Formats: sequence, C-alpha cells, structure tokens
Amino acid sequence: MKTKIFTLINLCIAIVVLGQGVPQGINYQAVARDVSGNPLVNQGVTLQLSVLSDTQNPTIQWQETHTTTTNSYGLFTVIVGQGSNTGNGLLSSFSEMDWGVASQYLVIGAKCHAAVNGKFSPDIEDVKAVATPILRHRMVKNYKAEAEGISIEQLINELL
Repeated sequence: MKTKIFTLINLCIAIVVLGQGVPQGINYQAVARDVSGNPLVNQGVTLQLSVLSDTQNPTIQWQETHTTTTNSYGLFTVIVGQGSNTGNGLLSSFSEMDWGVASQYLVIGAKCHAAVNGKFSPDIEDVKAVATPILRHRMVKNYKAEAEGISIEQLINELL
C-alpha cells in the first residue's frame, strides 16, 4: 500500500514539474496606424520583433519578422517566437531563450513610432515619444516623490 501511495505521489510531482515548460510563443496584439493616427484597415503589415537581454550592453537574443493582415479595426495578432528568424540574434531558435537568467524585453515601440513617421530607424525622439506610455505602469514613486506631489510623468520627463 505504501509503495502505491509513494508511486502516486512521485507521478503527481513529475506531472507538475514536467508540465512547467518554457513558453514557445508570446501573444502580441496591436493596432497598426498611419502617420495621422488612423487605423490601417484590412492592410498587410510586416513587423520585426527583437528580444534583447537586460544587460549593460543589450544584445539581440532573438529577432524575427512577421507578415500579417490587419482586420477591419486595424488590429493584428502575431505570436512572438513563431515568426521568420532573421538570423540577427544570438539564438538559432526561440525555444533556446533562457527566460530565467535576466529580464527580457521587446524592443518595438520606438521602431514602430519611427516607421509610422516615415523613418527607417528610430532616434532619441522616437524613444521619448513612446517612453511615457511604456514606463508609466512600471515605475513606483517613493515616499518623497509622493509627499512632494511629483507625478510619474514628471519623473519620466526628468529621466529623459
């Protein structure tokens, strides 16, 4: 009887441990817009998505492209990790990504802003344009900032 219970417990542990897999893709959804801010309705779009390591000198771990079509609202959905590998990253496959070593982040906001404004690559103005909406929910004010009535937006502007 003890052997059966021990075997059952080991089986449950194995199922739980083996069931915790590395993500094979990350859902990404956005609305494509033109330079005037109008949604690109029922149009083809090509995206380049990069996953960088969070280090002093960020390096591209994985980079891929997706070609898709927007819907009647300009909305599109892709799965990061299931696009076409550009070969520009250090990894040859998305499944090689080590998510536990350091924070990983997607670099797309500034590139999208640049592309929408007719530029081939982003500059500091593109970074500034997307910084507030991206950082607003990632920052927490300390007691001093709270007591002085400093807003998150003011802190972001000070950083830039």
